[in-house]
Amino acid sequence: MNQENEEWYQAIELRRSRRKFTGEAIQSEKINQFGELVGKLNQTVDNCRILLVKSHNGSIFSGIRGGYGVIKGAPSYLAFIGKSSHSSSYAKLGYIGEAAVLEATRLKIGTCWVSGTFDPTAAVKDLNLEAEEELVAVSPLGYPLDAYAFSEKMMSGLAGSRKRKPLEAITDGWSVERWPEWAKCAAEAARLAPSAMNRQPWIFRFEGADLAEGGEQTAGGSQPTDGELMVETANSSGGIGSPFSKRLDCGIALRHLVVGAQHSLGSPVSVTFYDSPQVAGVRV
Repeated sequence: MNQENEEWYQAIELRRSRRKFTGEAIQSEKINQFGELVGKLNQTVDNCRILLVKSHNGSIFSGIRGGYGVIKGAPSYLAFIGKSSHSSSYAKLGYIGEAAVLEATRLKIGTCWVSGTFDPTAAVKDLNLEAEEELVAVSPLGYPLDAYAFSEKMMSGLAGSRKRKPLEAITDGWSVERWPEWAKCAAEAARLAPSAMNRQPWIFRFEGADLAEGGEQTAGGSQPTDGELMVETANSSGGIGSPFSKRLDCGIALRHLVVGAQHSLGSPVSVTFYDSPQVAGVRV
């Protein structure tokens, strides 16, 4: 866990959304290794899954324009599939999906979360969806062009892709200064998570026994370490009915929370998924 987590932690800073690719097929050894991880991720959750499409005819990306720009030259893609009848499916999908994105970044494979602006009927032959399943989002996979294309620079600028809200604007409850170090590290990692239109629709809240009692520090003078770091949708909204689900975005941020927390602690943390307004919690 430690080596994989540390590599994903480094990938958080390196990840950029890419839309222009060389067209070169991903090496079989690398794509097979990546596919094994996708299979393992699918086993960790229910009511959602990731499908790795190793080759395709390009029709899935023909309608992806709008705010995302045109995606060209991606030989493979990821399909993020969920069941909207289950309230936690979007958050779980974002959680496992971002792990795949970070692993792709580690392997020097370009990605880009895309939701709500494509025609899912174009991928019917690739996906073979089951009853109640829907295509929630996709991501191209491929080797990005060495330099950003002009359209990528334009879309990155319009979306403010590396502009992130300060912690004070995305936290609630007790002040961040009173949080344990692992929670601060987790929240900082989550600030860099991608989201639809870069809206960052999440709120982080730390809940610990020491803080709940009103004490600023534990008996030994140090900050509390045990507790739960919650992620919830901003304004307690954004259920599963929107094509740009806030719960999907919060699930993506949740993966960053876990990676940041485990980087700080050097040990695993547990995750619990909740109904609205809370999306999930990371507990030590």
